[in-house]
Formats: sequence, structure tokens, C-alpha cells
Amino acid sequence: MTHSEFTHVLSPRERQVMASLAAGDDVLTIARRLSLTVETVRTYAKAAMRKLGAHTRPQAVALALTRGEIAPLRPAGQAPRVVSG
Repeated sequence: MTHSEFTHVLSPRERQVMASLAAGDDVLTIARRLSLTVETVRTYAKAAMRKLGAHTRPQAVALALTRGEIAPLRPAGQAPRVVSG
């Protein structure tokens, strides 16, 4: 399967939240950056965990990385990269 044929399991917003968590951002920072409430960020994280079959956020981040849902960590000071699909 080529990258162009890849179908993401996560929604674009779930991928944004996972990429930010992978970079070490906390939910408050993510909420502010994405103009969301903290509870909405938690909801996206929980939905991503469920879809990936993860029991913890770190496990969800690891699975999202290994499955190509999100790109590897960003350099410091740069916005998270989300794999587009």
C-alpha cells in the first residue's frame, strides 16, 4: 500500500492532538493552540485511544507513530506535523 492509498483511522483533529501529545504538550497547551476546551482535547485523545486500541496516552502516541497516523516528533518551537490523508 502506498502512502497515497493509506486510509487514516484517526480524524484530522485526533491526529493533531496525538501529534501535540507526542511532542510533549499538555492538554492545556493543546487546547489553547487549537482554540478548544481542555475537555474537548481530552475527548479527542480518548477517541484516538479507543480507535487505536490503546489503554494509555503514551501507548496511543506510540501506536499513532508506528502506524503512520502522525509524523515523528517536531523540532523544538515548530508546530506539530500531521500526516495528511
